[in-house]
Amino acid sequence: MSIGLTAEEIHLCRSTSDAYLSGTAIIAEPTKTSDGQGGETWAYTTPSGTVAARLAMETMSPSSGEVASRVASVTSWILTIPATTTITAKAQVQFDSQTYEVISIMERTPEEIARRVRLVRMD
Repeated sequence: MSIGLTAEEIHLCRSTSDAYLSGTAIIAEPTKTSDGQGGETWAYTTPSGTVAARLAMETMSPSSGEVASRVASVTSWILTIPATTTITAKAQVQFDSQTYEVISIMERTPEEIARRVRLVRMD
């Protein structure tokens, strides 16, 4: 559903939002590369490079989830990045020397002001 903002208004809102992204994140996307023996291996590259970002814990109490085929306590985080940043559900994100895995990307809207991505920390 469109709320009727002009392109100029969306740009102004995005600029204001981006000014409050006080940290930086490195977004790494998986790519297949040849292993030199006829097979393939996965490597992470950083096509988006370093982007302005903000990271916040989604909830104060962790939920249980499956980690490495075992039930464990899982805390999810919300990463906010500029609306024009490209990120996929298979990406890894590094923020403050910690690595996170993307769980989901919040749905885009025509007037998206910032991208919001749900993450879980990889220990």
